[in-house]
Formats: sequence, C-alpha cells, structure tokens
Amino acid sequence: MGRKPTHIRKEEIINTAMTIINEQGFLAFTTRRLAKKIGVSEPALYRHFKNKDDIIVGIISKMDSLWQEVQKQVSLVDEPTEKLQVFMKIHFSYIENNPDIVAILFADEYIRRNKVVAVHLEKVQMKRFEYLLQLLSDGMNNGDFVKYDPQIMVVIILGAIRAAVLNWVKANHSFSLAPAGDKVIATFLKILTIDKSR
Repeated sequence: MGRKPTHIRKEEIINTAMTIINEQGFLAFTTRRLAKKIGVSEPALYRHFKNKDDIIVGIISKMDSLWQEVQKQVSLVDEPTEKLQVFMKIHFSYIENNPDIVAILFADEYIRRNKVVAVHLEKVQMKRFEYLLQLLSDGMNNGDFVKYDPQIMVVIILGAIRAAVLNWVKANHSFSLAPAGDKVIATFLKILTIDKSR
C-alpha cells in the first residue's frame, strides 16, 4: 500500500491529535502517542509538521474553517437579527459535528503559556470578536438592536456560547447541542431585538 497523499495524512494527524487532546488532555498529547495511534513512525509525522506546536497550530487553522463557514452563511442573510441568529447557530452546529475541537477552543491556560501557539489562536479569536462587534454595532446604529455597550455584549454572547458548550461536554454529549443553542439564541434575540410593530 502506498503512502497517503499529503493533504489526507495531514488531516488525519490533526484529527487524531484533537481526539487525543479531547479524551486525555494536553499533557497526554505527545508525538510518540500520536504516531502510535495513527500507525506511523514519529519521523513520518515530521514530514508534515515541524514539531508538536506546529500540529497544534494546524488544529487552530482547522478552527479557522469554522470562521470561514460563519462568514459565508451570515453573508447570505440581510437582517441583523438573522445575521446574529446564523452567527450563533453555526457555532453550535459546527461544535456538535466536530466535538474534538472543544479541547482546543477551551484550552486557554495551556495555550496562553505557549507564545507561538497563542499568537495563532488569538488571530482566529480576534476575527470572530471583531466581526460580531461590527454586526452588533451596525444593528444598534440602524435601530434594529437595543443600544448596549457592543463590546460588553460581544463578551456576553461569546461567553454564553462557551457556557452552553461546556454544559454539553459535562453531560457527555447526552443531549443535542443544537436545541440547547437555540434557547440561548432566542434569549439574546429577545434581549436585543427592538419590536418595531409598536
């Protein structure tokens, strides 16, 4: 059997690394354990990634695909309330379909200690923060949303997404994340949306 194409092997390495981190934690994640789980030698990993940190950066790049999907879907709707709904809904559905990504999303303490990795994560997180900030600011300025401090509201919304996901993780995925996410979304729409029929 020949070697797998580079892009397929890299995807396999990233996905397996996420599984190890999600199931056993960052301390358990070593290139030796990763290579053994995939069924290759450690040197084979280094044909695709320079070191362990580079693999984690690869996982973060995979997270960026979530952001790209958010932008794509949000651009298809016009109303600020619909944009916010899509923004949040995609987060919940993506995480439910890619549960191993949670280990990286919430690995703040570990990643903050690693400056090389932290820079990449902060770039991805900043894109999301600034986009949501602009979305809320536009909605408030146009009279679609109640006026709050938009930066504080961004922190609250992202924090609510995080809390809902953590509850799902603590429950061992025993319920569907999407309906739970819908309740979070409905709450924020109720808080933010101005009733123009009055």
